[in-house]
Amino acid sequence: MKKQHALSFLLVVTIIFSLILTASASEPAVIQIDSFNEYDYIERIQESSPKELEEVGLSVQEAQVIISEFYNALSERAALSDDELHAYGYSDHQIDLLHSFAAGQTLSSSELRSLGATCNGEIVRTYCIGKSARFSYTFTWQSCPIMTLSDSAAMRWIAYDDNGNTIGVEQSSRSISVEYHFGRSSSPVSGPAFAHYGFPTYQPNLDFNTINMQFPVYRTHMGASAVILDCYARTGTIEVTINVPKGVNQNIHHIFVSGLYGHTLIGLGSPSVSVTPGSIGIGFTGNTSIDSIADRKATIRTDSTVVTYW
Repeated sequence: MKKQHALSFLLVVTIIFSLILTASASEPAVIQIDSFNEYDYIERIQESSPKELEEVGLSVQEAQVIISEFYNALSERAALSDDELHAYGYSDHQIDLLHSFAAGQTLSSSELRSLGATCNGEIVRTYCIGKSARFSYTFTWQSCPIMTLSDSAAMRWIAYDDNGNTIGVEQSSRSISVEYHFGRSSSPVSGPAFAHYGFPTYQPNLDFNTINMQFPVYRTHMGASAVILDCYARTGTIEVTINVPKGVNQNIHHIFVSGLYGHTLIGLGSPSVSVTPGSIGIGFTGNTSIDSIADRKATIRTDSTVVTYW
């Protein structure tokens, strides 16, 4: 797996998950969620006019660099052996398409999209009782993404009482983890296999109801017999336990929770989070061009074990 070259500009293509809610809201608006695939963004900017590119903060030259880097990385991936591609999570059909791409054949839009990795998000309710709750956001790549730079995953929440008033809950515990799976190695690995836990970092100085973890998608791992394995961040989880502060008479009735993943296509560094006070809106910033990926939004209630997605 090749580490991408630093460019003269820093351009991050990330996830944005955005929802503006008033502090007194008791029911969420219904938002249409589109599934994300790496190729979605490439196809979008390929089909955009110079004016449309300018509206999203891209010059024609920057868009060309993004497209070129993606196809260069796809060519490198297509040149790998079948064992290595299986280790990255590709099916036999996808491997056949990669062979065709490597041979110079022109693939359709749907075929190229099938080669781009898809990332899914999930919000899990562990428990939610009167004055305490524990929940989490997990991202999972279905296969190794084409671009393997530095990414982020974030979770934000707001708790409400039974009158729809917000509660200033506190974090009593939190944890972040990333699982890295085997990719290429000097001794090919057959099938995606668990490698090891990574050590993501927290973005500092965020408010009390937001967590953003930052991590490299690509890492090496010392395997058996001192074999160096190329690995990718296949899945990761942010988990938090919140409590109503002592002396506060309100009880938790429900919690709005949002989760998102920031995927860097070009540039250096992990996306940083910016938030909208009084809402669960989250955005990624830092000389960025942004796109939605693995966004989930849900309501967690004290009277139901079911997570209700919006």
